[in-house]
Amino acid sequence: MARCAGWQGQLHSLLACFCWAISTLGLTNRVSHTHEVLHDPERFSPSMFTASHHKTGTILFYELDMLTVTTFAQHGLPAGVPPGKPYDKGHDPVGVAREFGIGEMELIRHFNDIDANHYSEIASAQRPFRLFHVIRDPMEMTISNYWYSLSSDDLGVMASPTLTPEELARIRAEDTINGLEVVAHAMLRTTIPKITRFLQASTGDARVVNVGLEDFEDAFNRTVSCMHRFLIEPGMPETYQSIGTSLLEAAQPADLHQGYGLDGHAGTEEHRALARRLISSSKNPVWDKIREARQIFGYSEVADPGHFRLPLPAMCV
Repeated sequence: MARCAGWQGQLHSLLACFCWAISTLGLTNRVSHTHEVLHDPERFSPSMFTASHHKTGTILFYELDMLTVTTFAQHGLPAGVPPGKPYDKGHDPVGVAREFGIGEMELIRHFNDIDANHYSEIASAQRPFRLFHVIRDPMEMTISNYWYSLSSDDLGVMASPTLTPEELARIRAEDTINGLEVVAHAMLRTTIPKITRFLQASTGDARVVNVGLEDFEDAFNRTVSCMHRFLIEPGMPETYQSIGTSLLEAAQPADLHQGYGLDGHAGTEEHRALARRLISSSKNPVWDKIREARQIFGYSEVADPGHFRLPLPAMCV
């Protein structure tokens, strides 16, 4: 399996290996853990949430969220939080919540498989919150999942949570286009309806913003600054004004332009280009359903033909 360069690649490998072991040993229960945490007033303390789905940047957000709380700790912020070491803990990717904080105070929670039910739980808690939700062009999400799944028997890469064991065996036995079609059907059964339900449930809620993963690739600094401003400024304006620049500087190791997250277990650009060509020539109706999901998510084609983007929130422009 190709590895990402530098300490980011080591971080990814360690996280992936840990998650593979957890999955294999069956040590977590994703639904009960999340339910208990959301209803425990002693633990449900954060006002800042980030959220992703399989193949929409989960590992990226683990890094960004950890870099954020580390920067807070270095500056002795937020006010009122006792000094302590930054931490992260959770049960991902089998579980759905990962906590980031300082000392014993949780500051950010990341949901890596958020659904409408999680949104309803957060919104009904009657506490101020902001939720930064990242999705992706469903065609690119499907392609990425295919190449990821082909590598899932390598050390440190767990099997895709969207595929049954039978589907995983099929894509390894089939040629590329047939394997892609198996993954497309799986995505239409799992991740795509989950994203659709979340978008429908949270429509009109100004406390939630939806951003495309592509924006982190195209304009990393602008998108990260938007995330920090959205999450931090409403509740902690002085904190944001004080360390906004420092937060952006601290986030640089996670910049997707450095190659982290673009190659390796999710396939190279050559792999993805091959998949796009095969899909464009395919007559299988499953691809029409994937394109329909693209429209439901709000993606549209940009000036560069064949490239689709989610409109940026007004605050990010």
